[in-house]
Amino acid sequence: MQPGSCSYAHKGLSSLFVITGNQLAVCVRSSAAIYFMIFFQMACLKPFLSVYFKSIDLSYSVIGLLSAISPIAGFFGAPILGSLADKFHAHKLVLLVTYALGVILDFSLMFQTSPTTIAITIVTGSFCSSALTPILDAGIINFLGPEKKALYGFQRLWGSVGWGIASALVGIIAFQTDIRSYFFCALAAGIPTWFLILMFPLGYENNEKTDLPLFPRLYQLFCTQTMPLLSFLFVVFIAGNAYGVISVFLFVVLKDLGGDDILLGISLSTTVSTEIIFFIFSERILNKLGVKITLALSLVTYIVRLVYYGLLSSPWWVLPAELLHGLTFAAMWAACVKHGSDIAPPGLAATMQGIVSGVWSGLGRSFGNILGGQLYSHFGAKWMFMITAAWAAFGLTFFFMSTQLIECLGHRRQKRLEKIF
Repeated sequence: MQPGSCSYAHKGLSSLFVITGNQLAVCVRSSAAIYFMIFFQMACLKPFLSVYFKSIDLSYSVIGLLSAISPIAGFFGAPILGSLADKFHAHKLVLLVTYALGVILDFSLMFQTSPTTIAITIVTGSFCSSALTPILDAGIINFLGPEKKALYGFQRLWGSVGWGIASALVGIIAFQTDIRSYFFCALAAGIPTWFLILMFPLGYENNEKTDLPLFPRLYQLFCTQTMPLLSFLFVVFIAGNAYGVISVFLFVVLKDLGGDDILLGISLSTTVSTEIIFFIFSERILNKLGVKITLALSLVTYIVRLVYYGLLSSPWWVLPAELLHGLTFAAMWAACVKHGSDIAPPGLAATMQGIVSGVWSGLGRSFGNILGGQLYSHFGAKWMFMITAAWAAFGLTFFFMSTQLIECLGHRRQKRLEKIF
């Protein structure tokens, strides 16, 4: 199949069918359906793991460590498995094998109680599943072809839809049964998802192989954009910290306050709803405010959310704060992707996006998980959120000052050049 050979009857979010060449067969509403199912399956278990670990009497610090090792494993797993898939031109095989292993290993957590065994299982499972999104994203973009790359964002939105529906549905099921329902739902959703991956044409068939060395390109990137890059990545890291604390410990806090599984599901659905809205309008937001103001606004909103959580006394009052998720994640992530593309030297756009993702998910989230676990264990939920808010405020201040310094130095350099020439 030639990249870009798909013919889309695309009308905004209503596009789901793909007609390939002269074939009139429906190729799933293709990438939309696979994104929907993949994130539906993830949402059945991933957001609730910290609650499950608490139910088997693991300490907050252990929960933080267990949550931290998952993104770290993914940080290393994604490039390694992606390199193997590229080297042997076996993207579909790598995807099918690693996804199956990831689903099975996640399900096996239900039968484990030892923190050591759980940690080993999480590391192995996260390593395997880390290649899923990068390989799928690149394959779908290649499948759409150069003229239809803009359709990718509309297809990716269905992942958020699947996440929101699953989180609400599984929360209700767990409330009516018991906490083990999360594992059975994830396994049940993983089986049809695997077959959907099997049938889906990834679009790598005509990829040209490249032997471009990685480290010289990274050296060029850091040498040409040292100060702006470090300032930007520090903000990405801080945002990852805040996200890591909230994603792992908010549900634990809500449970401690008397919240039930229905509330957890509604909370997730609320955040996903705002995420979808802000993804849709992210381009307009960035055009209106610019990248720097959007990033700063996202950090300000993180601070507000964290302080609000720290003052929370009734579990159902968490819902107003969940409406802010669109600003703290969707708008922030859209700004990160755009800014990463803007500052990347020619030929290094994909490398830059990989660095941004690694700093946010691998380093930022894992540090946030560890930080949250230690603060929760020693100071309690209130001060965990408050200290994280103070840390985010420091990140906001650093971003503002470094941005001003970079602009000042840029103006001075421009004036010197004007005097010379």
